[in-house]
Amino acid sequence: MKVKEITYKSVIYFLLITGALLMLLPFIWMVITSFKLPGEVQQWPPTFTSKNFSSWRRVKVKVSKSSKTNVDFEHMSLEEFLSLSSPGKKEVTEDKLLITVDDDMPVRGTITLYLLDKDGKSASYIPPLSQERQRAVFKKIKEKMEECPTQYKKAINNVVSASNDNLYMFLANLFAYFRDSKNAFFSRNLFIKRINDTLNRVEQNEKHYGSRLLKHSLLKVNETDTSIVKEQKEFITSHLATSFSYIQRKTPSLQNKLLKYKKAFKGIEFTQEELKDIRSYLTDYLNVIKISEDMVKEKTGGQAPYARGILRIYSLRFLSDIQGITKMIDLYNWFTSYFNGLRISHLSSDNIVFRYRTEKEIKDALSTKLNNISMKSYMRNEVMTVFNRSSINAFIPNLLNAMNSDTRKTLGKVLENNSMVNNTFNNLVSAISKEKNIDDILKNYNTDMRKELMDIFYKMSDYIKTIDRINAAYTDIKNRAEILSKPEEIRHVWVRKSGSIEVSFEKGIHPISFMTAKSKMKVRFSPSEVFKNIFQSYIDAWNAAPFGRYFLNSVFVASSTTILEIIFASMAAFAFAKMRFFGKNVIFLILLSTMMVPGEIFLIPNYITLTRLGWIDTYYALIVPWTTSVFAIFLLRQYFMTLPDELYDAAKIDGCSRWRFLWMVAVPLSKPIIVTAALLKFIGSWNAFLWVLIMTKSPEMRTIPVGLQNFSSEAGTVYNQLMAASTFSLLPIIVLFLFAQKQLIRGIARTGLK
Repeated sequence: MKVKEITYKSVIYFLLITGALLMLLPFIWMVITSFKLPGEVQQWPPTFTSKNFSSWRRVKVKVSKSSKTNVDFEHMSLEEFLSLSSPGKKEVTEDKLLITVDDDMPVRGTITLYLLDKDGKSASYIPPLSQERQRAVFKKIKEKMEECPTQYKKAINNVVSASNDNLYMFLANLFAYFRDSKNAFFSRNLFIKRINDTLNRVEQNEKHYGSRLLKHSLLKVNETDTSIVKEQKEFITSHLATSFSYIQRKTPSLQNKLLKYKKAFKGIEFTQEELKDIRSYLTDYLNVIKISEDMVKEKTGGQAPYARGILRIYSLRFLSDIQGITKMIDLYNWFTSYFNGLRISHLSSDNIVFRYRTEKEIKDALSTKLNNISMKSYMRNEVMTVFNRSSINAFIPNLLNAMNSDTRKTLGKVLENNSMVNNTFNNLVSAISKEKNIDDILKNYNTDMRKELMDIFYKMSDYIKTIDRINAAYTDIKNRAEILSKPEEIRHVWVRKSGSIEVSFEKGIHPISFMTAKSKMKVRFSPSEVFKNIFQSYIDAWNAAPFGRYFLNSVFVASSTTILEIIFASMAAFAFAKMRFFGKNVIFLILLSTMMVPGEIFLIPNYITLTRLGWIDTYYALIVPWTTSVFAIFLLRQYFMTLPDELYDAAKIDGCSRWRFLWMVAVPLSKPIIVTAALLKFIGSWNAFLWVLIMTKSPEMRTIPVGLQNFSSEAGTVYNQLMAASTFSLLPIIVLFLFAQKQLIRGIARTGLK
């Protein structure tokens, strides 16, 4: 008996624990996901750990093409220029080596970036070259590129002409043509597609022209032919027949071999070994089907001038395209080999160690820079005022807002109404940012206004030019890394949290030298930085939207609806439980029947009603429709009915009114069920989504559930931040439940519900 009892209890406990774990599993997974990096969320199979808990991690990076800031501001509004430097003009900054991060970008820590050659040593580069030497290198590469097949000459000539006799631009353009642009010749998918299309054409040509070519009159053996000519015709016919048979049999198998190179197991770019293998396959294919006059002469010992037309047609339809591809592979291999031969110097060190600047360091550096920027005295005072009271991230937007406010205020003194102020302000912005003629814009104003507006225009132009210079300095200083150690050949490093690193070099060293270099990166974190990394998703989620406002709205709406519902439900429940009036039970049954009607049915009528009242996007719409609940009335009624009628009668005998009995006796005695009803209402109101989404338009009125939409868009969902936001949105409910769970259990147990 004892064994059976122990077994029975063990099974019960096992089922209870398993059930509890299954119920908690979604919440546990949500919390785990909130600690992960964005890239880890996409991993399959999923893991229960995160790199955020580690004191160091490797980051996947790759050298990209040379980066230049070259922006067209022609169609850019004044506000849009804030994310870029030097608005209103087209400026090219110094060349930089761009390194893209194919991983989760670290936002803190000590970063070590390695630039290496294939052998693992510090990266080699082209030393500073004289103008004469640059011209000689340019000429040699250009002459070699002229050997390219006819079908690709136009593209190569375009590369040469676009280089403007600049060696480094020529090298960059060649790299772009061969491998670095979207439609590069050796782009993995495009190159394999090019080869397969060529082989398909060869196969189709064999079907359409093969038999005709074999029956061509020039290959027909005549009685007048000499023995050598007969032998030549028979040899050519036999070789073509063998070639056509080979094309039929081997083309599909060759295409299947090439399919494995279409998948980028080793990256988007082809390795030298892969190109070597592809060339070998194509060469073997060509060696079987190739035929020429020299081959005929060598085989038969005589000239075959009559066969030139046949062989020319055969070459054009079956050989030239494949030979062109193999020739392009040879040219690319020569180019990379020659380019690597120019890189005879090595970096003095193979790594750069740097970190992000702190906000204080950025602000101190920018403060020094502002003092050196030329600007008018009244502007300097305003700029420094805005700078001193702004965070580093808000400085430029606040500066622009101050300029806008000052300009609009000045325009308001000149113009008649706000509409004219807005139109004139937009026209002045258009004249500055799009370089329009100011006289054409001001021609519709009277002479006095035109003079004053011209003064405002010049003042506004000075403002924008000043902000232009400030923003250029701001962008440079904010993104510039604090270098801890570096090779002597490197000048500066810029690191952007969006996922790129830019490196500039000393004079004479061009970043194109490092186009074939290998890059690696690792990051080390201090204990405090590890702690910050763990909760980084929570910080990002909180800053991604005005969650402070969302929290206040949720607390206010949930608390208001809960308090009002308890008040109204208590009064209605007391009436149905203790008072006698005609039709009480019928009315109560009618109320209960409304619980069977889906709430979505009332969505449109309620929306129309509140629209007529003008309550859209107000707290009234979020609170008033939800101040009563039939379920709360039913719950409280059931509890009030358990209170003895004698207690109610004794209170009446002592002169206690119904109102006083309700709030002084019934409600205090019903505290458990009141807490239960309030908790259920608060949770429901806190989690309300559809109604809030429909009834609100501005972010200032939205609650947390609607705010969670900020992490989902057409581009995808930021799951780690969404889970973080969901976690801290659930915390108030969890805390509330922990404090009220005793009352909740007591309330449910004593309502008389079955």
